[in-house]
Amino acid sequence: MVFKTITIKNTVYMHLMKEKKPDESFSTLFERLLEKTHSLEKFYGAWTLTKAEEDKQDLAMKKFRSEFNEEFKKHESTR
Repeated sequence: MVFKTITIKNTVYMHLMKEKKPDESFSTLFERLLEKTHSLEKFYGAWTLTKAEEDKQDLAMKKFRSEFNEEFKKHESTR
């Protein structure tokens, strides 16, 4: 087994100590924490929309952006 030494800030160490279970090594803690993070790539394509649903979402986003831009312009003109 290969061992590596890493340097971390004391504040990070304290956070890790709070996360670490009493019977857990730091290596096991790191493995557990890394398992919690997920790449979004594995979710790509998981949500399929019909053409009608896609059009509805596009329309809702355009409406939101338009309303947001109008509100932004109002606030900018008051400065």
